[in-house]
Amino acid sequence: IDYGTPLSALQLGAVSGVEGSFTYTAKKDDGDAEPVDIDAILDAGTYTLEATFTPNSGNYESRTATNELVVNKLKPAIAWKDDVTFAEITYGETLDEDAFNASVDDEFYSFGSLSYFENDESIDIRSILPAGTHTITAKFEPTNDNYDTNTAVATVQVIKKATVITCVTEDEDLTFTYGAALSADKHLNATFTPADATGEIVYTEGEEA
Repeated sequence: IDYGTPLSALQLGAVSGVEGSFTYTAKKDDGDAEPVDIDAILDAGTYTLEATFTPNSGNYESRTATNELVVNKLKPAIAWKDDVTFAEITYGETLDEDAFNASVDDEFYSFGSLSYFENDESIDIRSILPAGTHTITAKFEPTNDNYDTNTAVATVQVIKKATVITCVTEDEDLTFTYGAALSADKHLNATFTPADATGEIVYTEGEEA
C-alpha cells in the first residue's frame, strides 16, 4: 500500500474456523512490534504483520500467523504552472519567475522543498544561460521519510543576442585615389557591440558576404 492508506480488512483480515478474536501487531525492520487495528496509518517501510488468535473456548490453543506488508513512499506530483515550453529569452537576460514556477500540492510543501537544475548544476533566478535550448529540472526533495524525491522537466529557449556594427567614420567622405591602400583608421575601422561579444569583422566589397 502507499503511505497514507489506512489499514483495512485486506491487511488485517485473518480468519479462524472456531470462535474467538484476533489482535494484530506491526513490526518495522528491526523495530519493536506495535499494536495496530483497522484505519491505522503506518509510516513508509517494510513490516511484519502478526495476527494472534485467542479462542473463546479453553479447548483450543492460541495461534499466531505472520505476513509481510510494504508501505510505499508517497511521490508528490510536480506540475509547471504554465506551458512546459517557456517563452524565449535573449542571451544576457536573467531567468525570470516563469522558469521557476513548478509546484507540488499544498499538503506537501511542509515536507520538502523545490530546487532547480540544469545538467546537475544548480540554477536560480539570477542565472544567465548561453544561447540554445536548455532543459530545466525541478526537483522535490523531501524532509520526511514518508515521501520520495520526484522531478519534472521543462525547456527554455535562449536566443542569440544581436550585435551592432558601427563604422566610426561612416559620415565622412571615404573617396580616395586609385592605387592608394585602404586605411585601418579611416576605411576599415568598424566596431561591434555588445562589449562581451567575441569574434571578428570581415570586410567585403559591394553586397558580397
